[in-house]
Amino acid sequence: MKTFTLLFAFLISFTLVAQNVNIPDSNFKNALLSDATINTNSDNEIQVSEAQAFTGTIQVSNKNISDLTGIEFFDNLTKLYCHYNNLTTINLKDNKELLELGASNNKINFIEVDKNVKLQVLGLGDNELTNINIDENVNLIELYLNANKLNTIDVSKNTALGKLLIGGNNLTSLNVLQNTNLRTLSCAENSISDLDISNCLLLEDLNCGYNNLSTLNTANNISLFEISCDDNSLTFLDVTKNVNLLQLFCRNNKITELDLTKNTKLGQVFLQNNLIKILDISNAPDMTEFYCNDNSLTGLDVANGNNANLYLNASQNPGLQCINVDVGFSPTNWDKDPASMYGTNCAVASIDDVELGKHIKIYPNPFKNNITIDNFSNENVALSIIYTSLGKSIKSSSENILNTKDLSKGVYFLKIRFSSGKHIIKKIVK
Repeated sequence: MKTFTLLFAFLISFTLVAQNVNIPDSNFKNALLSDATINTNSDNEIQVSEAQAFTGTIQVSNKNISDLTGIEFFDNLTKLYCHYNNLTTINLKDNKELLELGASNNKINFIEVDKNVKLQVLGLGDNELTNINIDENVNLIELYLNANKLNTIDVSKNTALGKLLIGGNNLTSLNVLQNTNLRTLSCAENSISDLDISNCLLLEDLNCGYNNLSTLNTANNISLFEISCDDNSLTFLDVTKNVNLLQLFCRNNKITELDLTKNTKLGQVFLQNNLIKILDISNAPDMTEFYCNDNSLTGLDVANGNNANLYLNASQNPGLQCINVDVGFSPTNWDKDPASMYGTNCAVASIDDVELGKHIKIYPNPFKNNITIDNFSNENVALSIIYTSLGKSIKSSSENILNTKDLSKGVYFLKIRFSSGKHIIKKIVK
């Protein structure tokens, strides 16, 4: 009788232990125990029945967790967020009802999600993945794989994708021809040399900066409101079809031509360190920031009717003589080269005009009571005009000697117009 009683007690004890979920990571266990929607009986264990009954969201981000063992018993779990922990892998093969997984900022180097066919959102950014197979995850809408160590990625089966973030990897190519539902694509900081987005007609936000692109065709992507293509090897960019553009970031390329006259909604443009010669944003009244410094500008028109709300940086453009601005506007916080002047009727200085300037001698400079213009060119001087540094015309003459006695000390610009229509601008100082 005594033996039977002991055996019965052992069986009861074993059964009770077997009903508890094994959760070896104390931080993970404590996080689950503190969630009343999971630990419904408020004891010190998570029962298998509690795990199986749970259909909601487990939020255990930033808990210093290294092991998610025990998660497999939550076979009806729909959302799991475990960002900012110390995880190296996660076993989710039994969590077949999972719709969203957020596990960014861990140390995950291996994960299988082929059993999680219902996944709609997969967030694994800032980990150490070298490969991942998502062929079975055809319901994915958002995929975050940025800042890993991926050499390749196949998203051809994930045709429902609307958002793909895969920047900061080791990709040399990316095929998104099947991803016709993409609205956001970020593939910056890779080594991609060719990117075909011609089938992504719904694309709104494109970030392909810091790659090896020499061409970028956005003609089919008329829904784009932001393009970021900094630090590539682009020599040409056509955005005339992208009439909905709000922001354009294309710094540190080799672009020589860029037509912005069709982009009437632009608000911010960053084009530093290119080879662009002419820029015109006069059709963009909503522009608030325009950076075109460090280019090869000879012509710049920023008279958009709203200069009071615009910041311009056009410095480091030694060939830029005149910047066209709104009538009556005098910039006070813009940046330009000392040799550039503001005006309301600027003509673009061609290479011939610059060469012509070599045959014109202006003296003395600095000047006092008059300035003499000696013309050694084959052109006839039609008119000479003196402007303030803000572009206001204050004196003009058709003679080769200008009386400047009444001018105050300061910096001025002398514009010499020729009968042929050519012109040059020289900086003068009193």
